[in-house]
Amino acid sequence: MENTWLHFLNDLEITCFFSADGMRYAVHEPRSGKIFLTNKAIATQLTALKNRETDPSKIDQDALAKVYGFVETVRSASVADLTAKPPFNPLFIRWKGIDLGRYDVAIARWAARFGPFAWPLFAGLVFGCFLLGLISEWEILGAATRSISLEGLATFALLSPFLKLPHELGHAMVARHFNVPLRGAGIIFVGLFPLPFVDTSAADICANRTQRIRISLAGIFVDLLIAMIAFVAWHFIDGAFLKTIAVNIFVFSSLNSVLFNGNPVMRLDGYFAFSDWIGHRNLSSASAQIFKNARTYIATFGGNGEWVQGRREQAYLLYGLASGLYKIYILLTILWLTLPRFFGLGLLLVIWGGYAMFFSPMLNKLQAGTPEGRQSYVGRRLIFWGGVAGVVSACLFIPLPFKVTVPVSLDTAGTYAVQTQEAGVLKDISPGGDVATGAVLFEVTNLVLDQDIELAQENLAFANLMRDTVLQSDATQSRIATAQLEAPETELELLLSGRDAMLETSSQSGLFHPSADARRGAYFAEGSQLGYLLPDAAQSVVIGQFPENHLARLQDSDPVFSLWNAGDVTGDDAVASIRLVQINRLSAETGQRSYQLIADLDVAPRELHGRQQLLKLTLEDAPLYVHIYDVFLNLRRSYLNARIGQGAN
Repeated sequence: MENTWLHFLNDLEITCFFSADGMRYAVHEPRSGKIFLTNKAIATQLTALKNRETDPSKIDQDALAKVYGFVETVRSASVADLTAKPPFNPLFIRWKGIDLGRYDVAIARWAARFGPFAWPLFAGLVFGCFLLGLISEWEILGAATRSISLEGLATFALLSPFLKLPHELGHAMVARHFNVPLRGAGIIFVGLFPLPFVDTSAADICANRTQRIRISLAGIFVDLLIAMIAFVAWHFIDGAFLKTIAVNIFVFSSLNSVLFNGNPVMRLDGYFAFSDWIGHRNLSSASAQIFKNARTYIATFGGNGEWVQGRREQAYLLYGLASGLYKIYILLTILWLTLPRFFGLGLLLVIWGGYAMFFSPMLNKLQAGTPEGRQSYVGRRLIFWGGVAGVVSACLFIPLPFKVTVPVSLDTAGTYAVQTQEAGVLKDISPGGDVATGAVLFEVTNLVLDQDIELAQENLAFANLMRDTVLQSDATQSRIATAQLEAPETELELLLSGRDAMLETSSQSGLFHPSADARRGAYFAEGSQLGYLLPDAAQSVVIGQFPENHLARLQDSDPVFSLWNAGDVTGDDAVASIRLVQINRLSAETGQRSYQLIADLDVAPRELHGRQQLLKLTLEDAPLYVHIYDVFLNLRRSYLNARIGQGAN
């Protein structure tokens, strides 16, 4: 054996672990970080050779050849991985610039110090959130529903890189708690959007199954801690801005963590925990290979590839299909969000990224040559894809209805608004909740108005005195004095009616909700909204923004309505009437004119309060190609508007 071969062998780390298939044996190559699976015989021979427990000359030559071939395969793959330069993809840039191994001792010390308090803190926060939720009647859930908007997504986009830091620190601390060495950390730029990461792949050879699951779920655990802290903070902070930030952190730290990081079809935290839990650690690669073989088998009419055999391969195929579709969805979402950004640079990123991900691998396959039976293989492929093209072309003429989803909410700023009738300082306001007819909602005071009333009363008293003085002396002067009483009396009546308007009472029973900025002692101008009152009525009024590009279709068709109220679907009979009101401004996203849709619903306002409502309209039918063209026009309009908006800034 060559000395270089032996030196390479000494660097390898051989370990074993238990999975659903029994005991598995792994070889870790530290330079590339790759892990290779092998069988028990080769793992035993490698361990013996590495520890100098056997003489190579005394090993069976066939067994030695297998060991030598395996090591050469590992070395070749590692060299290729270290020297290969994949096409640069600007949509997914990975920068690994920090060696966390230098901080293993410090992070382990932090883990030992804070680890014992993690679960007690989690349990305390769960209890505290449950208690606060009961006390506030889960008011935060209504605020959370309203936060799922474009503004909320923008806030999350700004906060998520910072929220990702404690997430990754959670992985690192739990890994060090189990004595797993850390390899590195860095930043992944997804569409130029920075997201930090930590490499804990050494857990594959240094930790058991339970420990690996806990390391994988540590980030989600930290996210839930942050979400609950934001939940508690929301109940104790004042100010609309801080409350908005807190509710956005609560929503997206919980939803994003559970639905995205915890999703087992993506190679993220949830996948690694799930694959370890079911004992199939190569779930992703195995399912991808089985899916590829099945796809090739179908595309070539059985000429190449292999169809699935048995329930296990069928499960792998379903997982591979779900994973592939979800990855395409994530990729299209990234492309959609990146396309109109960065002063037109987003278009360049999308084209460049598409080339790196799709066209470059396709060209490499063409240059690598074709298998045996090229003509029959190509012929079957042409027939298959020709048939696919024909079916797709026919599908383009299938008539489908246009469907518009309008997020709507109760008209709390208009129909149900509770506003000041006079300017003044807020003296008192109802804490919110159920109110009866005639209940006091708020009271404002105005010192200037009080002084004007006192002055008007003095003027009226003086006018009465003047009338009484001339009443017996001169009939003419008496009539003049009596006429002069009308002006101060009218003025006093107006001032007193203004003071009466400063005490607002409920015209009917219902649910009162004060505004977040309605603080006692604050000054409010005339017409300022201090909250809203939802009456105990059978009908409610909701509003939403209707897109201009569907305006003509709405006017020319008889739409079918369905109201989605936090998952509950209400039919067409719930919509009593709708009307559109043009708003004199352009949409910030599409550059189109805004139209406000106002709908009267045969649903009590209480049933809609604090819940997300979607009014779905089914309009006229049109061929599928018209729908595709409409999507293209909307994308082009969004792209041009985004460039104009960035140029204006």
